[in-house]
Amino acid sequence: MVSASGEGAGVSWESEARQEGDGGGGTARGLARICALAIVALCAAASIEAWRLESWTVDGAGPGLLPGILLTLIAITALYTAFAPGDPQLEGGDAPLLTNRNFQAYAVGMLGTPLLIPYLGYITAGFVAVASIMRFGEGQSWKSALVWATALTLSLTIIFGVALGVPFPPGPAENVLTKFGWLRAG
Repeated sequence: MVSASGEGAGVSWESEARQEGDGGGGTARGLARICALAIVALCAAASIEAWRLESWTVDGAGPGLLPGILLTLIAITALYTAFAPGDPQLEGGDAPLLTNRNFQAYAVGMLGTPLLIPYLGYITAGFVAVASIMRFGEGQSWKSALVWATALTLSLTIIFGVALGVPFPPGPAENVLTKFGWLRAG
């Protein structure tokens, strides 16, 4: 452990946050780490349930494969976020959370995607969510937002829909790809 003066062999995150904090930065880093570690714990609990489902069947990917892989990736990302060095200042400065543009864009994207999937299918809903988050939350140009949305949606569709045969919920794009035999009907 490190003393308040920063002396000692190991550095704890509390002392690191105190040393780096200039006007609340340490609090932001500590809160970010607590949230990231809570996400890891939730992913671990959900992962246990996901991996209890079949991950592979005679027909291809089972119902537990996609959630298991995604939860593992989210947990790895959260662990990195918890311990990666970086600026402890919150994005958006001193803006209250609910009026922060980044927060609003991500919240609409995260809540809107599952609401749109029954009507538009995964591919279209995912594309709209990523493009919107990149444009309005991250402030990217429309060109950049559309390129990232295309790359991410196409990658996930190829990996999970085509290569692993995970059935996607029906939608306009899924219907076209199913007619060509590239996707399994959901």
